[in-house]
Amino acid sequence: MKAIKSYNSNGSSNRIRPNDYQLHVSYTFYIKVTTIGPSTATFGPWELRVGCTSDTVSYTTNSGFDVDKPIYVGDSTSNVYTFALPTATRSYCSAIKNEIYTNSDVIWPVASPKLIQCSSNPCNVFSLVDTINPEVITFKVFSTFYGDMTLLSPTATITITCSAAYVISATTVVD
Repeated sequence: MKAIKSYNSNGSSNRIRPNDYQLHVSYTFYIKVTTIGPSTATFGPWELRVGCTSDTVSYTTNSGFDVDKPIYVGDSTSNVYTFALPTATRSYCSAIKNEIYTNSDVIWPVASPKLIQCSSNPCNVFSLVDTINPEVITFKVFSTFYGDMTLLSPTATITITCSAAYVISATTVVD
């Protein structure tokens, strides 16, 4: 089965179309012309780019990417961090999956133990496991796009601190 089809309209023009418009690929093709002579000539190569490919789109970190999110001990764990989706040079080439990875010395990707991955994608709002202790959580977001392209975000942090109103008081034991 050929990946692309050519159509002849009354012998005056040819159209090249992919068999599957859902794929995100580039096709290289040639055109062979046969005259009544019977002389032939081959022209090309040409490229038909369908969908989102590395030749047709590029991705960059969104200017609204939040590198530091401060919260307080005891704050809600739901929807703590909103990831600004990467910017694409073509609006229809959006992310299909976003995953949170730890920012450690180990090889990427390692899922973050403190951030909860979304159950459906493309997800861009993440929750925390807890906000019990003051700590700094560092992570990156790994985005996957159509055409098997990926982008790893810069490092971001969620800083959990005690608020100024947070008071630790001594307890007394009453016998």
